Amino acid sequence: MIVLAGDIGGTKTILRIDSVDNGYSSIIMEQTFPSHYYSDFYTLLDLFLSSVDLASNTKLNACFAVAGPCLLYT
Repeated sequence: MIVLAGDIGGTKTILRIDSVDNGYSSIIMEQTFPSHYYSDFYTLLDLFLSSVDLASNTKLNACFAVAGPCLLYT
């Protein structure tokens, strides 16, 4: 399984692709980007994915963490 993971913050965005097999993970590619250089996430993601050598039919499973305010309702 190929996994795309991202930590999207106001200062920097870290994107990573891992290969996961039988419970073991190996890094295929990881890059850190200054978030303020990009007008939107899609532009940054496209740049990252264009630098990774994956087959065109590769299915990506993805998970993103996004910075933002946390509200607690009681």
